[in-house]
Amino acid sequence: MKKKQILMIIAIMLLSINLFALNDMGKGGSYDGAAMDESGVISLGDIPLPVTLSSFTAIQTSDNFAQINWTTQSENGLNGYNIYRSESNNYNNSTNLNHSLIEPTNSSSTHNYSYIDEDVEFEQPYYYWLESVELDGNTDLFGPVHLTLESPEIVDLPNATVLNSAYPNPFKPETTIKFSIK
Repeated sequence: MKKKQILMIIAIMLLSINLFALNDMGKGGSYDGAAMDESGVISLGDIPLPVTLSSFTAIQTSDNFAQINWTTQSENGLNGYNIYRSESNNYNNSTNLNHSLIEPTNSSSTHNYSYIDEDVEFEQPYYYWLESVELDGNTDLFGPVHLTLESPEIVDLPNATVLNSAYPNPFKPETTIKFSIK
């Protein structure tokens, strides 16, 4: 191939990627790849995307568990999802948390997923990966997301309702008045 043809193919592919982003084609579940034949004719091929992931996060719940959340804009031809966890940022050391595949919706509409990891400890770093498994067995890996559960603060609750003295006294432009409610 000549240099000019190679540069033209690269330019067309960059343009098609830009059009892909501008037209939100990722939300529709397909990608148009561009190619040029010997005569200079551009052909576009339609390659379906199995999943369009828009969010993947991990948070600490009020019960002090790890909650893994992900949002898909569309799904096509998926068999399900797996969640992996490791105590280091190394996928090779990770273990699968779910015993069976998490079922997908396989729809073109937005869907929110959530998985609760109850086997966690405070102050221990955790790294999570999301694996999408296609019907044909192909997989895609997303992540990692990092979470370290913080120990909850132990707060002494007041035994009585009390209004303490104001300070400074005499009052200045700013005054503090402490109180507690049973």
